[in-house]
Amino acid sequence: MKRISLMLVIITIELILTSCVSQPDHKPVTLKVNYPDSEIFYKRVGYFFEQRYPFIHLEVIQTTRNGAFDPGQLDIVFNDKITEFKRLQEAGKLADLSPYIRKERLDLNKMQPITYKPFEDPSTKALFGISPTFNSTVLFYNKNLFAQYGVPEPSNQMSWQQLLKLAERFPSQMNDSRSLYGLVTSHYRDIPFLTILSVGRTEELQVIDPATLKITINTPKWKEISSYVIEAFRKQAVFNKPDMNEFTYSPILMGNTAMSFGSLATAYNFQIYNKQIPHDGNNIDWGMVTAPVNPANPNLSNQYSVGEIFSISSDSAHPEEAWKFISFITNDDKYLASNALQLINWGIPARSEYLPVIEGHDLAPLTMLQPSMETYNPYDIFHHDAVNAFVETAEKWIDLAINDQISINKALERIEQEGQTAFSTAIERLQENGMSYLR
Repeated sequence: MKRISLMLVIITIELILTSCVSQPDHKPVTLKVNYPDSEIFYKRVGYFFEQRYPFIHLEVIQTTRNGAFDPGQLDIVFNDKITEFKRLQEAGKLADLSPYIRKERLDLNKMQPITYKPFEDPSTKALFGISPTFNSTVLFYNKNLFAQYGVPEPSNQMSWQQLLKLAERFPSQMNDSRSLYGLVTSHYRDIPFLTILSVGRTEELQVIDPATLKITINTPKWKEISSYVIEAFRKQAVFNKPDMNEFTYSPILMGNTAMSFGSLATAYNFQIYNKQIPHDGNNIDWGMVTAPVNPANPNLSNQYSVGEIFSISSDSAHPEEAWKFISFITNDDKYLASNALQLINWGIPARSEYLPVIEGHDLAPLTMLQPSMETYNPYDIFHHDAVNAFVETAEKWIDLAINDQISINKALERIEQEGQTAFSTAIERLQENGMSYLR
C-alpha cells in the first residue's frame, strides 16, 4: 500500500513539474485578409481558426467580388479570378508556399491536383496559392426515363458524339404530351453554337488564338464537330429554347429531361426535391457519370474549376502565421471532418475524402479524372463582351444550318469571316474605353 502511495506522489509531482514547464510564448498577431463578406468568412473558417490558434486574430478587409485590393496591405491574399492571381504572381506580390509545405511535411498528394497545380510555376515548381475547394461538372441522368424508353444508360468517359447519339434516342414528347429532352446543356442562350464550342474545348481546339486574336473554325475538325452537333439539334434531342422559364426547378428535377449537366449541388438537390418539394410522388432515380472527354485523352477532364485561391502576401510581416491559416483551411482534419456538411456550400473539398456521402449513389465521377491544365474556353481568356460579339454572330449562321437554309461548310466560312469582324470590333471598343480585352 505504501508503495502505491509513493508512486501516486511521484506521478503527482511529475504532473506539477510538467505543468510548470513554460509553454511557447506566442505574441498576439493580427493577420489581414481580403474577402467579399466578413460575416460569411468568420462563420465559414474564422471562428474555427481563432479557436485553434487563440494568439492569432483575423482581420477581414471586406472587398466587393472582383474588387480591387492592395496585396501589400495584406497577410493573406484571397483571389476569385485566376487571371488576377497570375498578375500578382508575376508582379512578385505572392510568396512561395513550398518552404512551408516542406517544413510541415504536408502531403499534397492527398489533395485534388486542380486545387494547387494551376498555381505552380512550371519552371521552378514554386507554389503561390492553394484552393480549399473546387468545382466539378458531371452528367446527371434520370434512370426512370432510360428504363421507360429502353435506352442504355450513359457511362463514364463517353465522347460528346456518343452522348449526343444517346440523347437522339429519346422521343421529343412524353406520353403526357410534355416535351422530352434527351439533353439539357449548361447554356441558356446561343445554345447550338456554344455547344459546338464546348465540344471543341473538350477536344482541345482553340477557336481564338490568344497571341494573334485570329479566329479559326473553318477546318475539317470543326466541320466534323459541327455536323453531329447540328444533327442533334435538328432532331430536337437537345433543349434549345430562348429561356429556361419552362423549368420551375433544375431541368433534371422536372422529370422530362433524360440527361443534364450539374455539380455537387445538383446531387444534394435531388435529396431535397425528393423529400421536401411537393411533386407527383414519383421520386427521381438518378445517376451520374463523368462529363464527356476527349477520346484522345480519356483520363483528362476540362470540367474542373476553382473559384477561390488563398496566398501569402510577399509583404506580410507574419508569413508563418499566414501559412497556418492556409494549412488550416485546406488540410486541418478536425476542421474538415466536423464541418463537412457546411463546407460543401463552397464546393468539393480539396481533400475529397471529406466529401459527405449520399447513400446509394457513387460520387466518384466528380473526382475520378485528372484535370486538364490548359484552357480552351475563350471566356476564360478574353473579355466577355468580345466573345459574346463573336458568339452572337456565329449563332445566326448555325441556326440557318440547323434549318437547312445553308450548308455547314458555308456557315463555318461565314462565321470565320464575320465572327472575326465582330470580335475585332468589340476589342476596339473596349480599348477605346480604356478597358483590356483580356479577362
